[in-house]
Amino acid sequence: MKKVGTAIFLLSLALLMQASEKLLLLAEDGFHEFLKQDFHRLALTVSQKYDCKLSSVPEKEVQPVLRISSRKESGNYTSVLFAVRGHLFFVNGTNPVEGLTSEDLKQIFSGSFRKWKRTSVPLRQICYSGDEKIVPKDLVKGSVPWIRFSDPYYALQMVSSDISALGIISLVNADLSVKGTRVLPVDGVAATPQTVMSGTYPGAVRYYLSIRKDAPPEVQEICKKLRSKETKLKLLKAGILPAVEGD
Repeated sequence: MKKVGTAIFLLSLALLMQASEKLLLLAEDGFHEFLKQDFHRLALTVSQKYDCKLSSVPEKEVQPVLRISSRKESGNYTSVLFAVRGHLFFVNGTNPVEGLTSEDLKQIFSGSFRKWKRTSVPLRQICYSGDEKIVPKDLVKGSVPWIRFSDPYYALQMVSSDISALGIISLVNADLSVKGTRVLPVDGVAATPQTVMSGTYPGAVRYYLSIRKDAPPEVQEICKKLRSKETKLKLLKAGILPAVEGD
């Protein structure tokens, strides 16, 4: 009996030593949600060969086998544009403001933007639709209130009746227009399919899907699935623009 126990221990130790290479799938900024189900399947498939891990935070000295991030990989990786996440900024049609700057955006999303710069118009409310995570944390007393609308149309309706309001909606709703509102350019760049996908529109962040060239076949299959029509529909439902083939 003792010999059997020793044999089992040695076999377990051998398997652990065999699974010494960490197979890290890195999906930053919430994109790990799109990998969860496939990751569990992968972990069961290759657990005897690798120490599998799904993370949204980079690890020191660990080269991810698959990565979704705003950083485009090179060298030992094949990297393609995966998705674009960003916003459109609407104002009342009578608001004299000409546009926003990248610095203005930083202040808006930090809660320190108080008035329409280069005008005499105050900023009294921010009407937004989409992920609540965009609201600045710990807004101090006196900060401009953020009001969430379940439908972007209603957010823009509010803007159409208030010269002091700012409307923020996802790029996914770029075809939405409401009479009495207009979209502001950022750093002088208008949000168009070309400027958004090329990365020149400052109101958007591009994310890349990168896979190591020596990735196991099981990971390569996950990569193919992430570029499928099914995943693109899931991205749209989550308020994220999937990349267009060829970008």
